[in-house]
Amino acid sequence: MTREYVPFAERMKVMGPMFLAGRSRTEIAEACGVTAACVDGVKKRAVEAGRPVGYGDLARSMSAQDASFRKWVIDNTPEGSAPADFLTAIALDVYHEEVDE
Repeated sequence: MTREYVPFAERMKVMGPMFLAGRSRTEIAEACGVTAACVDGVKKRAVEAGRPVGYGDLARSMSAQDASFRKWVIDNTPEGSAPADFLTAIALDVYHEEVDE
């Protein structure tokens, strides 16, 4: 059985948003009609090329920071919100300052 070659850029147009949405390799493979190994290969190539394939792990990033910074984040997170929401709001403010100029 021969398979049709699909360029990396074309695969990323379809798979990239799925990676960012946190879909599993099995879900992506089924949606794209490829094997899970193919998904792994595209993801590996994307990482090597510096393309985003996820949003990272906030808890791990925060745990690596100074305790005083972590305390500042917690102290400044509005009641009823999570630190991830607070930090996203800060990033969104910076984004609008840059884009809306």
